[in-house]
Amino acid sequence: MSVIAFLYLVGLGVVWLRDFSFSKETDPTSRQIATVRLFFSNSEQDPDALDCGAVFPVSRELPPNPSLARIALTELLKGPTEKESVQGFYSSINEGVRLLGLDIRDGVATIDFDGTFAAGVAGSCRVEAIRAQVTQTLVQFSSVHSVVITVAGEISESFQP
Repeated sequence: MSVIAFLYLVGLGVVWLRDFSFSKETDPTSRQIATVRLFFSNSEQDPDALDCGAVFPVSRELPPNPSLARIALTELLKGPTEKESVQGFYSSINEGVRLLGLDIRDGVATIDFDGTFAAGVAGSCRVEAIRAQVTQTLVQFSSVHSVVITVAGEISESFQP
């Protein structure tokens, strides 16, 4: 191998290493954080539950993401944290609900949940509380003005306004 060919290959290796650095340590405090609000019922702020649709915000810090509305819904489905529960927050949404889809067009968010979402849900007060949790969590985003809830791909009349 000639000296020129060797130097050429070494030069390519340096360029490759510079362009494809392995891993860089980054300062975790320099990462951007998005703060979203999730809405839950609260036994301390509305002790007599006089207003079924009364929901109150909790803030969660999440990594910024183009699908922040989807992530906010996923967080909502997890329910209040232990700390939030101690502060009286609770969810009217069934445990174990999965988000099947979220489509936002022309200000309308269409959300599709699995069948667990509606399983055993009875009474207009609980339905109103669930709808308020989902709607208020989504309308905080400027791209959402109204919400349509579907269950397993079907519009659920009981969860519509």
